[in-house]
Amino acid sequence: MNPNNYASLEASKRLAEAGIVLETEAGWYKIYRPGCHSFDMVRSLRSGNEKFYGDNFPAPSMTEVWRELPEEIMEDDSLFCVKSGGKTLCYYHGKMQFSCFNPTDALIDLLIWVKKEASHE
Repeated sequence: MNPNNYASLEASKRLAEAGIVLETEAGWYKIYRPGCHSFDMVRSLRSGNEKFYGDNFPAPSMTEVWRELPEEIMEDDSLFCVKSGGKTLCYYHGKMQFSCFNPTDALIDLLIWVKKEASHE
């Protein structure tokens, strides 16, 4: 599982906080590490769980996020993302909107921004 193909824990939390629910094949799960006597978050493919509870979060793939972006964004020449210095930079109408090390996280930030903009219209 290439970590850049899936959302980071931080981006998954931002998505949940924005109230955006996606059907995903993977999730972030809180597990107990007996030897360390502590809890840790791990990304794993879902094992039949239909919903995420408590401290567990969906971990969408790049494709799962891309599918949720409105078609108008996809057809608009004003959106482009480039990789520079290890970061993914997303521009909309010539203005940088997002900068993330993980390209999936950049798409998540774009999706959150698009949904927020749509709610203001």
